[in-house]
Amino acid sequence: MGLFDIFKFKKGNKQDLKQGTNNTNDIEDKFDLSDPDDVTEYAILQLSGIYSGESTRKDNGIFFPKWDVYVEPRVQQVTENGVAFDIFINAPQWDRSLYEYTVGMGSDKQSNIGMALSSFVFSFMQGVTAMEEKRNGTAIETEFSGNIHKWQVYRTDITGTGEETGYTDTGIYWNELKEGILKRLGNQKLCYVKIFASKMGDDVTGECRINDVASMELGGKVAAIARKWNVTGFSSQKQFFFIRQEEETTLANPYEGTEGFNILKEKVAVAAKMFHESETEEAYNSLPWRLAEALKDPVLAYECYCFLPEICTENAFPEARYSENVQFVYPDGRKEEVYKSQLTDYELLKNALFAVFNDGVFGDETNDIYKEYVGSSATYNCFSQMSENGSDIKDAYIATVSFMADDGFTAR
Repeated sequence: MGLFDIFKFKKGNKQDLKQGTNNTNDIEDKFDLSDPDDVTEYAILQLSGIYSGESTRKDNGIFFPKWDVYVEPRVQQVTENGVAFDIFINAPQWDRSLYEYTVGMGSDKQSNIGMALSSFVFSFMQGVTAMEEKRNGTAIETEFSGNIHKWQVYRTDITGTGEETGYTDTGIYWNELKEGILKRLGNQKLCYVKIFASKMGDDVTGECRINDVASMELGGKVAAIARKWNVTGFSSQKQFFFIRQEEETTLANPYEGTEGFNILKEKVAVAAKMFHESETEEAYNSLPWRLAEALKDPVLAYECYCFLPEICTENAFPEARYSENVQFVYPDGRKEEVYKSQLTDYELLKNALFAVFNDGVFGDETNDIYKEYVGSSATYNCFSQMSENGSDIKDAYIATVSFMADDGFTAR
């Protein structure tokens, strides 16, 4: 198989979830807890019971009217020994969809589900509740792209499994990671951070995910804490930080919400089509200026030109490791390095591009555009050289990618 054959794009389908009864009597007799659809329905009813009086059943999840928050659990895997859920949490007052992965491994199927949902309720949802009710927040302040941003941080309790570690202070991870997390904040309305640590013998895992994107640097600091645990068996811990920006410092985002995202999809589709049609060197070199005129947003135009090829390459080669940073180099030699998580549009662009691909906007040209984007990226050029030298891409670490920027460009 050639290098270009590896990254053929495939459309994804949304899972169809079962609609069931709201009658919670004799649930065990009404559901086959080996069937993913029944387990999903059972989980929805269990969550509704936990939040009785605070939530209502809506579509394939539960809705919290007080907070305008919607929670949708989906079974990822169910076996005799355990169950795993993908849980999606949405609210119009946020600028992103939140996600949590939770697992339960108990003595029976009901216990498995109960453990998975309890982990979600007493960790993730504890933070969402505190944030929406503005309880016990900690004020912080950051600066990005010349603007001051004020935030409130809501920390959950630490939840764990296995042997007790003795590390239960809710500030231990925040105090260690605070500086690094603050450097990764831009102009988001909401940033959520997941901490996971585990240890069994000499096998230690540390993970820090910011908006569900792993940070190797901060994950290493989490692992360093876990390495100090004086345990003989298996132990794990989980904690969340929900970081909400104050309205007074939040800058407007034209692509926010469903309507804004649809506008962004239209602009990304235009950008991708113009890229595809730039068949000569002259056309490709003039693309940034032509995009700026077509999209009526010079910053977005430049971001489409720079980021879409790299986004496609990261998707095509997930086995490689990628820097959290990008660098802008200006005509006067000035360099500005920022974290991808700070950029308002980076994640939105990724979501919009693959939504356009999945919608079939380009028809039979979809795979061609995808592969052309990959082939034009600086990162793919590195992979090609590695392939020629016989190196394995899974061993690759792509350092910060640099982009030449005009004087008028300002990261947002």
